[in-house]
Amino acid sequence: EWNAMFEELKSFKATHGHCNVPQKAGKLGNWVKAQREKYRLLHEGKQSSISDEHVQNLESIAFQWSSGRQMDDPLEWNAMFEELKS
Repeated sequence: EWNAMFEELKSFKATHGHCNVPQKAGKLGNWVKAQREKYRLLHEGKQSSISDEHVQNLESIAFQWSSGRQMDDPLEWNAMFEELKS
């Protein structure tokens, strides 16, 4: 299951040039969110099911551990608002 989703993420990156899958993209978007959450827990010293191998695999394709969306930036907020309207 994990490897299949990782392959899907690699295909997404090949098409879009990044790994920031929108959550609304369904299963893959939810999977990416879950990987970020597991990584956050790991770095907070909490129990996490993400393995070192999975972290290394994701980092090998330049996976960003945060979505990078800063809603306190008015330009980013407006861009997201426009995306929601479309």
